[in-house]
Amino acid sequence: MIALGVLLSGFVSGLLLAQSSGIDLTGGGSIGGLLLSSGGGVLAIAVIAATLLALFVRGRTALAAVSITAVVAAGISAVLVPAGVFEYIAVISGGVLLGGSAAAARHSRSSESKSVGLQPALSASFLAGLLTAGGVLALESDTPRRYQDYLLESERTTPIVIPVLALLTAIALAVALGRATADTGTGTGPSSHAVPGVHVGRIVLAAVLISGCGLLIHWLFLRQLYEGGSDLAGHFYLGVLAIPICVAAAALLPGLGGTMVLAGLAVLAASSTVPAVAVDVSASPIWVSGLIVATAASVAAGAALALRWKHPVAGCSVLALVCATALFDRPPLDNVNYVAGLVAFPAAAVYLYLSCTPAEPSSSTIGLTVPVAITVPVVLTYGWTAYTPLTSIDTSTFSPSVDLWISTGVAFAAVVIAGIGIEALHRRRRPL
Repeated sequence: MIALGVLLSGFVSGLLLAQSSGIDLTGGGSIGGLLLSSGGGVLAIAVIAATLLALFVRGRTALAAVSITAVVAAGISAVLVPAGVFEYIAVISGGVLLGGSAAAARHSRSSESKSVGLQPALSASFLAGLLTAGGVLALESDTPRRYQDYLLESERTTPIVIPVLALLTAIALAVALGRATADTGTGTGPSSHAVPGVHVGRIVLAAVLISGCGLLIHWLFLRQLYEGGSDLAGHFYLGVLAIPICVAAAALLPGLGGTMVLAGLAVLAASSTVPAVAVDVSASPIWVSGLIVATAASVAAGAALALRWKHPVAGCSVLALVCATALFDRPPLDNVNYVAGLVAFPAAAVYLYLSCTPAEPSSSTIGLTVPVAITVPVVLTYGWTAYTPLTSIDTSTFSPSVDLWISTGVAFAAVVIAGIGIEALHRRRRPL
């Protein structure tokens, strides 16, 4: 039951954190609004909350209570709360659930004899939830998310997947806690070792760096978006700030915890070069379900390989190749990039993360949230193409082909830097 609870918690937390894409990008346009009500601001709060929870909460009862409260709040709000408010509750709940699950997974009583505990299960299920969130949304609603804010409450479909998964997760966590209490006579025993005080400040600083990096890039993107005028088109390159900040955060974390952050950087960079597997809400449920199953199968394959043979450099190498496929942007070779995003990317991402385990729970939490904490990826294509025919865009100030090579090269370089950093940490540091 502990393993089932961790698997469900990871998957549900991934689904919940992915709900940030439905939150207003601008947060009202002000700095305060950006921090408190934008997708980037809410994710920053969730990341810090998850890290603090994984760092300081020890008792099984406390971890289970917090996790159950978070998942129940998300499940109830999905049904009873308007969509514009649900996303905020979902993201915060997802962060709390991930932090609690990370602390419970690393040193769960059922896995004391194992070297990595249930961390691989949590990481794999979290990525599965994160990568299949778009397909789950398409199954639950026949209206694209960008139009859902204009619907009356009576016109909205009632969510099913998240409430049902939340209920199952709460039951699994409660039963697991009950069994642990029956076995030990108390539910207050520690579920993880205490982090040395000298490391606590560094871990918190790393979480703040990652969250602050996401907010800074978010703010810079909004400035360029609003100051670009009618000629706005091309690529946003200030996302490269994520590279030195993630490297700095990785250097701060004790032991091999920094490898998880560098793995997150590699996954973030590669994700900016693969097309989001577009799921049309009008598509057949069988087709959408097939995409979800394909993604889940890819994650499972990557996890199984990592459990038998861990080699982070191999994971980074595959992600670098995935980045290179972005250069195939014309039919029929563009299908190479599509398949890489659907099959190779999920498998390589989970393989890389699992190759960096075991890690201290709070370090693991920070690393897993890197791809979502930085809402504007390393390289982003933007412009008015949704309303302006591509043939009428003025390309005198930028070159699409040059942008393609530069953006692909930047993402490729980020993955290579992450791989070098992971290898350097493995050579110079020992696990805690």
